Amino acid sequence: MGIEYFISTDIGKEREKNEDSIAALVLNAEIDGKSRYIGFFAVSDGMGGHNAGEIASLTAIKEIVSYVNRNYYNKLFDRKYFELPERVYNYHFSKKPEKKMLTNPSNILERAIKRANERIIDLSRQNPAFFGMGATAICAIVEDNLVTVANVGDSRFYLINEDGIKLISIDHTIVNQMIKLGSITVDEAKNHPGKNFLYKSLGAEEFVSPDIFQLEVKRGDVLLLCSDGLTNMVNENMINDIVKRSRSLRMAVKKLISEANKNGGKDNISVILVKII
Repeated sequence: MGIEYFISTDIGKEREKNEDSIAALVLNAEIDGKSRYIGFFAVSDGMGGHNAGEIASLTAIKEIVSYVNRNYYNKLFDRKYFELPERVYNYHFSKKPEKKMLTNPSNILERAIKRANERIIDLSRQNPAFFGMGATAICAIVEDNLVTVANVGDSRFYLINEDGIKLISIDHTIVNQMIKLGSITVDEAKNHPGKNFLYKSLGAEEFVSPDIFQLEVKRGDVLLLCSDGLTNMVNENMINDIVKRSRSLRMAVKKLISEANKNGGKDNISVILVKII
């Protein structure tokens, strides 16, 4: 299976600057006789109202992308060049013990997000102008028919297919906790004044553990990663309808952003659409 994708970010109608950062890495290669098509996608939303939100989101994306590239993509090309007979190998080389690296997607994303959290905290401590900055992160690795998702904060990951639209990630918001406890309803949460208050984000605490999800996908499935600038302005039914009616991923992304702006555009809007082909 292969991947099609399109990504875009927009400042919105009310913000003075764009505090979102997004990234995509897609590898299409022949490695040791095997065709590999692997995608990595990420959205980070700098926390509005905090110092240097755009620095926090950019730092998050930079650190996560760097870690994934170094410890996941590059590892796909690792091979033993000295695969000689054992007696020859022992004669010419001193064999060093191999380091065991856990390079499955779940471990990679978890470690990448933890690295990003550490870097944001370091920068916050080094520069008073960055004190208190924070960011969300939603990341996904797509390999064959398996998708691994990691999230911190309230940026989201959706699966869209013939069954409709399904939210995979979990918002780390106080309001979402209140819904789980039965304190408020889903409808009440939509207009709750504290719906964007996060209890987990990058830069907020010394240690952070992302939620990790894995799902199997099939040809024709569409994956959506986005900041809350989209989901606060466009409901899920409309998102589903726009994606399915659009003739291309590019048109769908542009239409989603346009719809969010038409409905107020109160925040920055970042959208990544990925189609399994």
